[in-house]
Formats: sequence, C-alpha cells, structure tokens
Amino acid sequence: MDGGHHRAATDAARTAALRMDSDLFEPSPDDLSIYGSLLLRGAIAAARTGSRHAIAELLDEAAATGERLGHDGNHMWTAFGPNNVPCHQVNVTLSLGDAGIAIDYARQVDIDKLPINERKATLLLDTSRAFLMCGKHDKALHVLRVAGDVAPEEVAVRPAALRLVRDILATAPISIRREACEYAASLGVIT
Repeated sequence: MDGGHHRAATDAARTAALRMDSDLFEPSPDDLSIYGSLLLRGAIAAARTGSRHAIAELLDEAAATGERLGHDGNHMWTAFGPNNVPCHQVNVTLSLGDAGIAIDYARQVDIDKLPINERKATLLLDTSRAFLMCGKHDKALHVLRVAGDVAPEEVAVRPAALRLVRDILATAPISIRREACEYAASLGVIT
C-alpha cells in the first residue's frame, strides 16, 4: 500500500484474511486482533481504489471480528477492538469524500475505550477534517484542539495534522480566525 499498489494490497489482505480465517478454529485475542487489523488495512487499501464493495465486505468482517473479540485492547500492538472499526470507517468514508457519514461514524466511537492515544488522535484528526469539509470550521478547530490535548506529539509533528491546521486557518471565517491563528502559532505553523 505504501508503494501505491492499493488494488494489490486489497487483494493480498483479502487472501491472507481468508487463509487466516480458515486456520482459526479457536482463535485467541491475539489471533482475532491480527485478523481484524488485517481486514481494516485491506479496507483502507480498498478505499484508495474506490471499491465500495470490497470496503463494505472487509469492514463488515472486521466489525464481526471486533464483536467476537468483545473488547478494545492492544493485543499484538494492534489497538484492535469493536471501537477501532468505526474509527476506520471514519477514515474510509472521508477518503471517499463522504464527510457527513464520516462524522456519523465518529459519533459512534467511545473514544475513552480506545487503548492508545495515537488511535484517538487519528480519529480526532479525521473528524476535524470531516467537519472542515462540511464547512463547520468552529467544530473542526475544536476537535483539532482536543486531538492536540489528547496526543500533542501527534498533532505537532504529523504533516497531515499541520496541513489541517493550515487549511483551517486559510478558510476560517472571521468569527474564529483569531483563535485559529493563535492555535497555529502555538504549533509553530505560523509565526
């Protein structure tokens, strides 16, 4: 996927998931977490190709796997669980340009149950971007600031987060421009 071979990545994830599923008779939490994470990565790759059928298939199986696991954990450093699936649904629908649906998925996540701050920050950054796409600059800035409070290292160094700050700043209405400028300055985006 990193090399831009999204269709091949989708096919590889699906094939590996099918093989893994057929080998799992009594899966452990580690097994379910790896399997679910593989499905989610496949869905992300499928989103890059715009294959809504593959996305739905992979996300549905990931959701069922999250339910089988029954809790959010960080088994095998995957941060996989029932709450992780809607986080990926946010990202996938946003990639497809469906910002309103992404916000709906974001509202389904119990962020306090996500096991790592990086996952929380990713969800919040995606949600902020969705609000910005909907023209809700005040909400986009608010959610971005929450992401900065939850995981300051993620917001301060991620190029995508800093681009989001610049995008909010560039398009902010007068009513929040000063607050957006102050936040951008605090991150070193502007001086």
